[in-house]
Amino acid sequence: MWDPEFMSDSDLWRDSFGGIERKFRSASGFIFVVPEYGGMAPPILKNLFLLDRNHIFAHKPALIVAISEGLGGAYPIAELRMSSYKNTRICWIPHHVIVRRVSQFTAATDEAPKANLPQAWTRIDHACDVLFAYSTALQGMRSSANVDLSLFPNGM
Repeated sequence: MWDPEFMSDSDLWRDSFGGIERKFRSASGFIFVVPEYGGMAPPILKNLFLLDRNHIFAHKPALIVAISEGLGGAYPIAELRMSSYKNTRICWIPHHVIVRRVSQFTAATDEAPKANLPQAWTRIDHACDVLFAYSTALQGMRSSANVDLSLFPNGM
């Protein structure tokens, strides 16, 4: 979890988070599978966005897949879209996926992949196709001379 020492770039943080930063920096896009946590995004995921001091998410597309055992799942999506992009500059694509009654979904797919839930799989496939298209399109944005993250390191 974040603590004030993180911003001092201590050896402890460099050793524990440096490898994660390198992996995230090399990614061209992200899929976040977000379990609903009391109607919210899990605190550990929100914490990950607070740890982004080196713009590892900047101008990279991301897809939110919310999962819920009940009929929820919408609030974590709204929460992430509202509060996680300001300083990270992550680019949530316009599509998202909500898997409700996730245990039934996974049981059905274990028994008969895609056969019992064609609409859900069609949406997932489409959202991934859109994510891949955004990933290709935003590569030029990240390498553009017009993107100077040091000029305004925070979102507002």
